[in-house]
Amino acid sequence: MAEIVVEAYNLVKIYKAADLEVVALQGLDLRVPQGEMLALMGPSGAGKSTLLNILGGLDEPSAGRCEVAGVDLTRLTRSERLHYRRRVVGHVWQQTSRNLLSDLSLIDNVMTPMIMAGYPGDKRKRATELLERVGLGHRLNNKPEKLSGGEQQRGALAVALANEPPLLLADEPTGELDSVTASDILKLLRELNKDLGLTTIVVTHDAHVASAMDRSVAIRDGRTSTEVVHSEEAEETVIIDGVGRLQIPRALLESIPFGGRARVHFADDHLELWPAGPGIERNGK
Repeated sequence: MAEIVVEAYNLVKIYKAADLEVVALQGLDLRVPQGEMLALMGPSGAGKSTLLNILGGLDEPSAGRCEVAGVDLTRLTRSERLHYRRRVVGHVWQQTSRNLLSDLSLIDNVMTPMIMAGYPGDKRKRATELLERVGLGHRLNNKPEKLSGGEQQRGALAVALANEPPLLLADEPTGELDSVTASDILKLLRELNKDLGLTTIVVTHDAHVASAMDRSVAIRDGRTSTEVVHSEEAEETVIIDGVGRLQIPRALLESIPFGGRARVHFADDHLELWPAGPGIERNGK
């Protein structure tokens, strides 16, 4: 079996402001094996960005367990968290202006994280190789303002991979790109995944982007809800978390009057759910 790079169990995140508490993650479970390309989907406010920030070391979980590449994100000191952000994860953001420093050339942008992390090798050589890998070998000395949106995202990938992180996090990386350029970026992500064995997690609202990944996981109300393994026989399945909870798709809930309760029956090799709400007959009708 492939090594597990990301493992979250019963992950909780609560934001507090004055007397108000907002529960962004409500016991989320997630496992991502090495080399997988995973899409995180869900409506605004579902918890996708919160999860990405925790995995990126930008935020701390309130409860539960979360490990990335063997690093326990619930027990990091300030210096350990800084080291984690520099060496274990790479980020690509939707806003192209957020990925690159405007006053530096492209090659200097790629060398900057290596300098900050104390990369021991030839920094300029590695930066040049990375930019050539993403198709920007002819743009080494250009500043971001001289690059197209697609070129800026390619440059952002080179920056994200500068310190050889085992995990790449991308938040809507094609959100500001046209369809043709977006397809080129997705193709590049797949090439990097294949060549480097790079584990990749992409937050997206775009079904086309999700279909280019190996697997899609939907988040709803702060928990993983359903998943689709993208293959010739792709099928959406409901996720059962570590304590036995599942989220039934809303369309099914609306089609059958459960009334907030259900009876569970074991039948041979499967389970059956029958409505058990007030005023519902025992035969489920």
